[in-house]
Amino acid sequence: MSTVALPSPGSLVNDPRWLAAGAGGFASAALAMWAFRGLPLGPALLWLSPMPLFLAGFGFGLPSLLGAVVVAALGLALLGGTIPVAVYAAAFAIPAMLVVATGLRQGRFTASVPMALLGAYPALCILVAEGLLADSGGLEVVLTALVKVGIDRMGMEASEALVADIVPVMAAAVGFWLSVAMLVNGIGAQRFLARRGLALVPNPGLATTRLPFAYPVLPAIALAAALLDGFGGTTLSLLIILLLPMLLRGLGVIHTRSRGRKGGGLMLGAIYVALAIFSLPTAIFLVGLALFDHFAARPARGTT
Repeated sequence: MSTVALPSPGSLVNDPRWLAAGAGGFASAALAMWAFRGLPLGPALLWLSPMPLFLAGFGFGLPSLLGAVVVAALGLALLGGTIPVAVYAAAFAIPAMLVVATGLRQGRFTASVPMALLGAYPALCILVAEGLLADSGGLEVVLTALVKVGIDRMGMEASEALVADIVPVMAAAVGFWLSVAMLVNGIGAQRFLARRGLALVPNPGLATTRLPFAYPVLPAIALAAALLDGFGGTTLSLLIILLLPMLLRGLGVIHTRSRGRKGGGLMLGAIYVALAIFSLPTAIFLVGLALFDHFAARPARGTT
């Protein structure tokens, strides 16, 4: 009578890291491919496609995440070709790998560099797109054409004034959603695993996380470029997206200062309401608060 040989404990099929890599890769590719095929709820599922990658990374480490990315890329290449793979890699796979690689440190998650990546990575994508589209007139020309098509499809008149208002912030809007995908999926995956005792590290204290000390140099350079360019082209988008981590840091300061204080919840709610209604002045206030905390409060507390 023949017998079936069972896999040894050290084999790939018994290693939870590689099982997580395979499951995460297949799930992520399925979510992304659902969207690329234009199926119902596609956009929502597309933005959730990094979640299985983060689950593999925060639950089993960077090697498991890299395996999941390889599995997902192979699946997308077989079913969709090179364009879906390129979009998936740039929008979801590379950010997930960078967040896990720079955050996991000796049994804890250090969120300083990952928080900076919320601005730096989308800004880098904008610059790369600008270079790749140079022969087509640059990113601004391509975005102008896309905005006109979108306005026409909504049955509106694509006036020059309306297009001119949208194009300078269009790249920032795309970059913002990339950052949201990184932030929401990363936090969601970590908290899901932590509640079940499966996370490699405890939940990080995001409210107290400070940006790398040199980070404000990047938005300062973007501001100088925007001033020289008259806030045209994509320079305004670069400035906006690079200021996003500082805005988040400002919110973190408010969370920290309001914690445990009488009326703290009311103050926190008021800030979020103001951010929704009076977006620009409130955002400027939060960035200013982040700068003060970054340069003044940090030396006073002896932190780096």
